[in-house]
Amino acid sequence: MSQGFFKLPAFIDEIAQFLEEVKPGVDIYFCPLPSNKKSRKKESFSKSKILWADLDESSPYTCHPKPTIAWETSPNRYQALWFLDRELTASEVETANKNLTYSIGADKGGWDLGQILRIPYTTNYKPQYDHPRVKLLWHQKRLVNFKEVAKLSKKYEAQPKLHSLIGPPVEISKTLAEQWFNWEDIPEGQRSEKPHAWVWSLLEHGLSPEWVLRAVSEHPLTVKKWGNRAEQEVQRSIDKWDEVKPTRHVTEWSAPEVLSAIDFLGVQHEVRWMIKDIWMEDTVGFIDGPPKVFKTWVALDLALSIASGTPFMGNAGFRWQESQAGMVNVLIVQEEDPRVTVARRLGRILEAKGFDAGGYRKSSARINGSTITLKTGQPIPLYIVTSSGFTFAEKEYVDWLEETIANMSPRFVLLDPLLTMLGDTDEFKGGEVANLLRPLKLMRDKYGCSFCIVHHTYKLPAKADSRRPGEQLYGSMAFHAWLESALHIRPVGDVAETRLIEIKREFKAAPSGDTINVFFPPMDTGYSPEIKTSAEVRESTTEKRRAEKESVREGKLQDDIARVFTLVQKSQPVSGQEIEEELEWGKEKRMRIIKAAVEAGVIVYDGKTTGRSAKLIIAG
Repeated sequence: MSQGFFKLPAFIDEIAQFLEEVKPGVDIYFCPLPSNKKSRKKESFSKSKILWADLDESSPYTCHPKPTIAWETSPNRYQALWFLDRELTASEVETANKNLTYSIGADKGGWDLGQILRIPYTTNYKPQYDHPRVKLLWHQKRLVNFKEVAKLSKKYEAQPKLHSLIGPPVEISKTLAEQWFNWEDIPEGQRSEKPHAWVWSLLEHGLSPEWVLRAVSEHPLTVKKWGNRAEQEVQRSIDKWDEVKPTRHVTEWSAPEVLSAIDFLGVQHEVRWMIKDIWMEDTVGFIDGPPKVFKTWVALDLALSIASGTPFMGNAGFRWQESQAGMVNVLIVQEEDPRVTVARRLGRILEAKGFDAGGYRKSSARINGSTITLKTGQPIPLYIVTSSGFTFAEKEYVDWLEETIANMSPRFVLLDPLLTMLGDTDEFKGGEVANLLRPLKLMRDKYGCSFCIVHHTYKLPAKADSRRPGEQLYGSMAFHAWLESALHIRPVGDVAETRLIEIKREFKAAPSGDTINVFFPPMDTGYSPEIKTSAEVRESTTEKRRAEKESVREGKLQDDIARVFTLVQKSQPVSGQEIEEELEWGKEKRMRIIKAAVEAGVIVYDGKTTGRSAKLIIAG
């Protein structure tokens, strides 16, 4: 987490410059209490006229005294500031702020001097929300009379039961156990959701609600957050879990399962597809190719086909296969293209598949003689993350991905592109690549989802490459060893002109099938790829070569006619024999070019038109 400190009075330009360097997808906070040095430790603060509160679900509209500034951080969650009419010492601020927090039922962990709050008009990127904007509710000029705050001098202290450090069995979850006993090491911005996450994780592992209620509600972090309401809030989490009942276990690690040959062979293992002959169920793999071969278009079409239950690229042969586990969600993490580009591409593919930009299927109906378009059904279960800075090199991002998958249960996860997600991993070192990709297979096994990564290949050589397509992946051979499904995209000719690609399929558990050829018409306003047979591609290529040869011949003919015109213009009248000798042509070529020049109206015969003595002059 990066921090910026500004000397008061701070200048807007200085702060703006700092914020411009913040990557998209990063949450932005500020500390309301000015400090004496570049630190948020308690001893860094001396005095202030401001009090604050992380209200959570408490409404600022019912707070007394009423906040000077209030804003909504996410649906029905709030934060606020109170500007006092007198200055307090840091110690007085701490006491007054704590009393205020307990009085209005705000977050019990939000009154400390170094507390950070969200900034109005920024974006909340917590994964459980749909990236809401932090909305300013009001900003009043009236100062709060300190006497109104002084009335709250009663010590509103939490009265917890004995602090229970009763911990989950370590073998259930190493990560959970580490967080449980070392909760003070969890960054401030990540603490508030941990008790809720612990409740769900423990219940999913089969621990009784009674045990979970006692253990989580008596944990110091829960007490710090909710105080006397800890048991009530934990019970709410238990009740909410009981409503949705996650069906899969969320485990950090489990011992490998050892089966006898009889048990292993006694189960009929069948090939199952997400999209028939395009992507297999429960697999990991790549969509790869050199730059500018429509990789992202192909990847988005695949993701939308799975989310919407429609054939890949509109081809009935590549039809959607329904999930046997009932999983339908699709998650896209896009780290290369700006949000507007991703939205535009998704919108055009949705339109081609019969949906509107919101993901609702469109249907037509006639009312009073007019045709109208209707939205029908539910929007497709597609979820997108863009420009978040996601990288496999940082544990926080990998943990976020797993938590998101655990909560969302997606059938398909698309990561685009790999090169922006490598961090400091050396893609040419097999050990580092294996360590980077291993968590995805573990998540696949744990949650039953498929992963597709968009990756680049080496620059294609001028001569034919004898390596298999999977061996052309940029970096270590470990990439090819890891994949189980793959679409290897290669250009046909100069793709900028032909707009034609070939897709070679690779499956570790099924035949790969023939090469697919796809033509992409210009997509300025729409999306309509055309899948072509090999015969159609050969015919198109042959016709193009024929046209190119004809164009070359025509170009040479025009050059030769121009040379004849120049010679005749210079020395007219000129005989055919003289032209032949001057330009060093053979008789046959001389006769052909003069005939073409006469037919084009460039030159004409002067009188007699036959015989060696016939003369040519400029037409007109």
